Amino acid sequence: MVMIHNVSVAADGDYRDMDAASEMLKQANDSVAAAYQLKTGKSRAEILRAMDSETWMSSAEAVRFGIVDGIAGSMRDQPQLAAANSPLMPKAMIEKARTLIPKGYNVSNPAEKPDFYMREKAQQQLNILKMEELNK
Repeated sequence: MVMIHNVSVAADGDYRDMDAASEMLKQANDSVAAAYQLKTGKSRAEILRAMDSETWMSSAEAVRFGIVDGIAGSMRDQPQLAAANSPLMPKAMIEKARTLIPKGYNVSNPAEKPDFYMREKAQQQLNILKMEELNK
């Protein structure tokens, strides 16, 4: 099964923080929709409708929609990824993630936390690194 949906995030703070989180979500949603549009060749309106509806597709439907290139063979024949059954990440990915820590941020002092949006940006970059690692 494949599911496409709008970008979501957990946020806290006052109305200004919520407005900023909403704007960040809209921008992220537009970026994801643009990527889906490039991949599928479908119209932006059709992609946004599918995302708004939290659309679930079978593997065959996902191929027809254009979101996947094909259907893999039996999952029993697929190699198991290290992170698939443990919280550990490959060392190279950990090192890449360390490059996302803002300069001057003291990792040994948890009281010094980057602001909310810096954490969100770092999480998005880490997710991209994970996707790149899976596509190798």
